Amino acid sequence: MKVVILEVAYSCNVRCKFCYNPWGASKGKRYPQAKVLPKRDFFHIIDKLKQWGVDTLAFSGGEPLLNPDIFEIAAYSKEQGFKNSLLTNGLLVESHAKEIAENFDVVQISLHGTEKTHDRLTGSRGSFQKALMGRMALIDRDVGVSAVIVVNKLNLFDLRDTIALAAAVDMSSVLVNRFLPGGKGIENVKSLGLKENELVEMLNVVEKASEDFGIPPLVGTPTPLCLEGLRSYNFLLKEGCMAGKGLHCAIDPSGGMRVCNHSPQVLGNCLTSDPEESAPDPLFV
Repeated sequence: MKVVILEVAYSCNVRCKFCYNPWGASKGKRYPQAKVLPKRDFFHIIDKLKQWGVDTLAFSGGEPLLNPDIFEIAAYSKEQGFKNSLLTNGLLVESHAKEIAENFDVVQISLHGTEKTHDRLTGSRGSFQKALMGRMALIDRDVGVSAVIVVNKLNLFDLRDTIALAAAVDMSSVLVNRFLPGGKGIENVKSLGLKENELVEMLNVVEKASEDFGIPPLVGTPTPLCLEGLRSYNFLLKEGCMAGKGLHCAIDPSGGMRVCNHSPQVLGNCLTSDPEESAPDPLFV
């Protein structure tokens, strides 16, 4: 494995309609959620990941900045030679800008539309302004900052303006992910899910807007190759879906390992078992 998504908090301070966290699902089998690990256990997991050859940790959640030990955990990770990235909704970035810049190489801030659209999707009035203030708090600090957009039916119309906004506030790149049903998002499939023609429209908007506004794009979710009208886009995820290919995995806040942060299936616990010995070979190479 090269990249591990380290989820350090179950909780979140927004209520996104598209949230994929498996523990947020209100229907189906309940996710085996336990207590968030203390920092010492996260240190132990980081030691194991170093032995397994991982080189990048993507700190996520929930909202990772809600874990009071986040900066100590990230500092330990950097001491062990990892590259750290932070995926955040941005609400707490302004108040922790110094610590974030000291402990993370890259920060990815959610930007799901212009103000009205973003706040509607997050279910949190004022979240757009707080995310922008968080970005501005990092603008003179030595840390790369990217925008993350989850594209769905409710913000596709706003996508070009959202990419323009990311460029205007000097984001280094824009990561565009189409809505994938999972967690709470399963409840909103009909209102959020993109049809085939809308997915192609999304890709075309990304291509044109990134060229017009001079911001590098990446589509981080797999794209069905059978779509009518699909062309060759240089910003698509080249590996396709990375689950089970030995490229990455997710570890939840209590140590449970999954092939992907969207997956509700826990393979084992990093503190009580060694996945390299117990999991099928294709998962850990």
